[in-house]
Amino acid sequence: MAIRIALRHVTEYRYERPVALGPQVIRLRPAPHCRTPIHSYSMRVEPAEHFINWQQDAFANYQARLVFPHKTREFKVTIDLVAEMAVYN
Repeated sequence: MAIRIALRHVTEYRYERPVALGPQVIRLRPAPHCRTPIHSYSMRVEPAEHFINWQQDAFANYQARLVFPHKTREFKVTIDLVAEMAVYN
């Protein structure tokens, strides 16, 4: 019997003054070859004004490369996913 679980991961940084963020690489997405079925996945990034490029490394793991054009006082990444947990023999 399998159960579905919902996971939320939040990473948040706050700065006392506006800062320029360099390119950020986020590695918080399940690999396409994982045995656990992923029913839904979403990633929200603040500040909302950014550029995102999805890439895959040499092992086929997803990476999101984020570039921010303006200074900001906050950087926040929220990941929500639903996975199906099952026993494998």
